[in-house]
Amino acid sequence: MQAFMIRLVCAGMFAVLSLVFCSPSMAQDVYEIKMSYNGPPDAEENAVHLFAENFKRFISTRTNDRVRITLYPNSQLGNEEQRMEQTMSGPMINIASYAGVAPVFPEMYAANIPFMFSSYRAAHHFFDNSEFWSQAKEAFQAETGAYLLEAVEEGGFLAFTNSKKPIQTPSDFKGLKFRAMDESQVALYKAFGASGTPIPWTEVYMALKTGVADGQMNPPMYIIIGSLYEVQKYMTTA
Repeated sequence: MQAFMIRLVCAGMFAVLSLVFCSPSMAQDVYEIKMSYNGPPDAEENAVHLFAENFKRFISTRTNDRVRITLYPNSQLGNEEQRMEQTMSGPMINIASYAGVAPVFPEMYAANIPFMFSSYRAAHHFFDNSEFWSQAKEAFQAETGAYLLEAVEEGGFLAFTNSKKPIQTPSDFKGLKFRAMDESQVALYKAFGASGTPIPWTEVYMALKTGVADGQMNPPMYIIIGSLYEVQKYMTTA
C-alpha cells in the first residue's frame, strides 16, 4: 500500500478559488487572477507548472480571454500558509500541499497517510470519484467560503529517503531523524518510532547533508528537483 502525492487546486501539492473573484463591477469585462504554486517554471521538471500552464490556457479559451491568469511559480507570493491567506481574501488560485490546506481545513489530512493505496488506479479513483472527496469539497466550501477545485498528481507515490539504512519493515523507522513538513508529519514520524523536525523546503538539502536530518518524505519529482539524491542513499516508496 502506498501514499499518492497530490497538490490541491490545493494539494498534493489543491487548487482553491476564492469567491471574491465575483466582486468586480458588472461593467468590467476582463478578470485578472493570480495563480500561485511551489517549484520552478519548468514543465519538464515540475508537473505542477505543467498543470498551471494547461489550466491557464483552458480558462483563456473557454472564456474568450475574459479571464486572464498570471502564473507565480517558485512561491513568489509567499509560503504555503501566506498564499492560502491571500486566497481566502482575494481573486486568487492557490495550488497547495496538505500543509497549506490544513490550517483552514485539517480534515484533509485523512487523505495523506503513507501506505494508503495499493495502485495508481485506486489512488485516482479516490481523488476523482470517492464519496470522501465529494464530501471534502462540500465541507471545504462550507467552512472556508472558497472552492476546492481539483487534486493534481505531482510525481506519483510518496517516497521515504534516508542516509542510514533501507526501510523494509515498520521497525526500520526506529531511531531515524526525518525532516517534517509540518506538525502533522512530526506526529506521523513519532508514531513510526522515528523523530521529525519541521524544516523549510529551502533548507532540506543542507539539513540532510549536515546530518540535522537523516531523511525526508517527498515524491520522486521533488527528490530530483532538490538534488536530494546527492545526500541520500536509500529510498522506499510509500
